[in-house]
Amino acid sequence: MDAIAHIRQQALEQWRSGRVLRAWLGAEALFPYRIELDPAAVADLVPAATGLAAWVSPVAGAGKCHLGRGYRIEFSADGDRRRPRRVIFDQPIDLIQF
Repeated sequence: MDAIAHIRQQALEQWRSGRVLRAWLGAEALFPYRIELDPAAVADLVPAATGLAAWVSPVAGAGKCHLGRGYRIEFSADGDRRRPRRVIFDQPIDLIQF
């Protein structure tokens, strides 16, 4: 499964459960909604041949930093490398627009 599909699957689980709508109506505190990308998960999602940069590029391209809507990516420093740690949907509308 590619990274965008992984993020979409996690987001759709929240949508289908009704939690996003309840949060939008103020009946549940779900946001900011975080999808953790632990090192093992990222390693599973990043094909060894393409590397981390090739994984981050489409993930960043589908998020707020490029489209102005959806999720933002939080990075952690790992020595001299920045690795994606999680994606965050700040508001219900961010997840809905994604």
